Amino acid sequence: GESKGLEAFVDRLYDSLQADERVKHFFAGSKLEELKRNQCTYLKQVFGGAVEYDGRDLPTIHANIRVSDFHFDSFLELALREFDNVGLDPDAIDECIVLLETVRDSVVHPSLRDHDVRKVQEAANRKPLYDRLGGERTVTMVVEEVYGRALTDDRLRSFFEKNKAKVQSIKKKMAQYICGAIGGPSAYDVADMKPAHYSMNITSFHFDAVIEILREVMHQMDIPSGDAAQVSRALQGARENVCTGYIVRTEIAKRSLAKGSDQMFRRLGESEGLARIFDMVYSMAVNDQRIKHFFEKDADRIKQGQLVFTINQLGGPKTYEGRDLLDIHLGLGVTDYHFDCFIGIFGRALQGAGIEDGTIDEALIALEPLRRSVLGRTEEDEFRALAFKQGQSMIDRMGGDMSLETFVDFLYQAAVGDDRIRYYLDKGPAKLKQIQKKVYQYLSGAFGGPVSLLTKPLPTRNEVD
Repeated sequence: GESKGLEAFVDRLYDSLQADERVKHFFAGSKLEELKRNQCTYLKQVFGGAVEYDGRDLPTIHANIRVSDFHFDSFLELALREFDNVGLDPDAIDECIVLLETVRDSVVHPSLRDHDVRKVQEAANRKPLYDRLGGERTVTMVVEEVYGRALTDDRLRSFFEKNKAKVQSIKKKMAQYICGAIGGPSAYDVADMKPAHYSMNITSFHFDAVIEILREVMHQMDIPSGDAAQVSRALQGARENVCTGYIVRTEIAKRSLAKGSDQMFRRLGESEGLARIFDMVYSMAVNDQRIKHFFEKDADRIKQGQLVFTINQLGGPKTYEGRDLLDIHLGLGVTDYHFDCFIGIFGRALQGAGIEDGTIDEALIALEPLRRSVLGRTEEDEFRALAFKQGQSMIDRMGGDMSLETFVDFLYQAAVGDDRIRYYLDKGPAKLKQIQKKVYQYLSGAFGGPVSLLTKPLPTRNEVD
């Protein structure tokens, strides 16, 4: 609503802020109107207005106020509610909240965001983690072993199989990043990480698989468990940069697909366009050393069947009458690696056909749910694979049901006192107990124990950020 609309929004927001027990103490005093006026001007600039804010910078303004993540999250909640009350559509609300989120580091007091494990250790006169591990030499050895194992792991092979020069470059960058993350010198520019991974389909599943391999390698190299755990935690900072591209592209694609897949089918060139794309796919697939053995017998018949099924899957006429995917692929030995290779070829064919990036993402997202049927596994199989080792469930390895219950109790005691996440747990005792019980029930099933909480797919857009 331009200037007038934003001013009306700020008036409503300040009414809410002054009435909210969590943050109202920040919005009291004789200078409230001046504060509101300056904040309104700043928001006009943030949201793309022609007005330029010329007041003090945010860190200086908030230096002595001691705003925590909890307070900032509470502010965002009230802002979201008032955006909704003034009739802003959900997509515009998301854009505004994302823009407000960018100022968190300038508003929240540094001492309330200082969770740097390395600094705490140094303050206690301990050697930095980098030195305790053995420096660059040890990190390079760890990376070498991790990379080698990733090349034999069907979950990860497609991301790590590169030419020799590229492999050496990736290893070098991995070692540089890890050195910096654990307190050593680093020549790696973290700003390069997100753009380098943005167009890759790397999910938290893949990120966790690498961390799992890393832990196994450190264990076999006799790195102390405490230090190994700190390495794993230090590397969690890379998750957002590595996985954000896939998450954002997936979210955009899902929102588009939620409106119907017929438009995607049209942008793909309908049946004729997909037929041309499949000609390109198969010209690559039958010559690809990784998967060509699946197409050595009657490739034309397989291609035609896949084409009809894919047209059906991507919004075209529902004319497929063949066998179900599970039956077709039973006994063929298809793994995640092979599926990823074929999807990668399909993506390159779409690019070669001149399909725009957004439509390519939609098509790949629409095909991803086929993975389980092609590989012949269920969601429960995936849970069990993670939960069981050497025939023993994770919950048993933890010490049984009572240990898990105690773990959840301690988890919540720590969580409700942590300003980074306290906002989400700021509930009444009865509600908090209910949430805690559901977390316990979920973890019980996830860790190989009794499943007493049924999980449902999360909606495309969630109210909890």
